[in-house]
Amino acid sequence: MAQIEEFLRTGQAPPGPSEPEPARSTPAPPTRPYEPGAVDFRAGGAPAGRPAGVRGRLSDLRATNFPVLRTWRRPAQGGTSGSIDRAWAWLRRPIGESHSDRGVGFSDGSPTGTSAGRPVPVWTPGRVIIVVSLLVALIAGPVIYDSQSKHSSAGPTRTTTPGLAAAYTFLRQSASGVPFRWNPCTPIHYLLNLTAAPVTAQDDIVNAIAEIRQRTGIQFIDDGTTSAFPSTSSIASGSVVIAWATPAQSTALRLPTTATDVTADDLVSTSAAASIDGNTGNGVYVSGSMVISSAVGTLPSGFVPGGFGVLMLNQMGRLLGLGPVSTPNEIMNPDVLTSSITGYGVGDLAGLNRLGTSAGCVQVPANPAS
Repeated sequence: MAQIEEFLRTGQAPPGPSEPEPARSTPAPPTRPYEPGAVDFRAGGAPAGRPAGVRGRLSDLRATNFPVLRTWRRPAQGGTSGSIDRAWAWLRRPIGESHSDRGVGFSDGSPTGTSAGRPVPVWTPGRVIIVVSLLVALIAGPVIYDSQSKHSSAGPTRTTTPGLAAAYTFLRQSASGVPFRWNPCTPIHYLLNLTAAPVTAQDDIVNAIAEIRQRTGIQFIDDGTTSAFPSTSSIASGSVVIAWATPAQSTALRLPTTATDVTADDLVSTSAAASIDGNTGNGVYVSGSMVISSAVGTLPSGFVPGGFGVLMLNQMGRLLGLGPVSTPNEIMNPDVLTSSITGYGVGDLAGLNRLGTSAGCVQVPANPAS
């Protein structure tokens, strides 16, 4: 009422409510160019009188003189410590999460250490390259090592019995290293002269031929028995004669008459005639013979250690073109009769594989060397 009476008396309206004074913004601290010696390097927390560490110096410089350094923030006290812990925390961050004040990642220099509403992506190109490179190294490393270990300069490796070497040789080869062999695509006919042989000899010979046929794929055709003897009779092309010698015939052919201190090659005389190409020097066997000493009658029959069947496996390999080896785990070792071997070894089979059907057909040379 006092204000109304004053208005009626003087004609002046009472003053209105006062307007609030506008807020004043705090001016940004002035920046100045860096001058050597003008920065107090003790701002990083080092005691007075002693230079601050590198992180302390950077903490002072980034806020005043070098804005580019504001993208990196010194880890806060009490945050994750240790390189391994920081790396683990970095990898566990979800994609797109802003970086907090725990000392891992980047900051825009705000007082709270956050990115002020601007999330910084975790999977930057640089980090993606690092992670992918590590994964490739972990996956490809063993593969590369394994690949290198399998391509040794020593050449191909032959599988064999542990601790024993596998080997094979050929009786004859051309100058270029091509082994002489039968044409595996043509059957071999054979005749048996067993007039002086034990009754069990034929079964061992036939079984040895069946084994060599299975290993090479070469077909053998039994043409029956004969009285012909290889040293006095000619052998038809494509045929083999296997004969058991009498003691007199063994002496005439200088074969041993006892089986003591002799090798497999001493007890049996095996040979094959070859037709040699006049241009390439490659040879193809066209006929063969096998003469068994009378001393073999003292060997046990069958495919047992030191048996006649084992001797026939050795000589059938020789007939097809395999040569002797010194390794003890192969049939083609000349001392096989004094070992425990009863069947073809790994080296024997590898050599037979190169003489059989898997090596392909060959043709008898049309221009044999004289």
